[in-house]
Amino acid sequence: MKKQRTAWISILTVFLATFLSSFLNSFFILSGSIIASLFVAVLSVCFYGFIVWLFFIPLLLILDFIIFFKSIKHFREKLALEFFLVFSLLSYWNHIYHYWLFGVAIISFLFSLIFRGILMNRFRQE
Repeated sequence: MKKQRTAWISILTVFLATFLSSFLNSFFILSGSIIASLFVAVLSVCFYGFIVWLFFIPLLLILDFIIFFKSIKHFREKLALEFFLVFSLLSYWNHIYHYWLFGVAIISFLFSLIFRGILMNRFRQE
């Protein structure tokens, strides 16, 4: 059951990376206004990206449940499959909306899966 508990790492990593990138982008565009940059980052990531989060979080949880249901064997291949599926979805949205934040989400998701792989390797050794 520990293997399903690592899904929060991907969700939190993607959210924080997109929020921080949006904040920094708006901070430098709005000439250093921290309050306005926070407001723009919250609007763009939480409200504008609500549809993305609405599909991303359940998809990730369902994939984790289906892929890792029986065992943790071959977890690297399973994480690669999960990355390919989520990458396909985020790339499709990036192609349709032409929004750079999807690229940030893809890269942060990749790093979160690498970290999850390290944690799952520890779980497997226990």
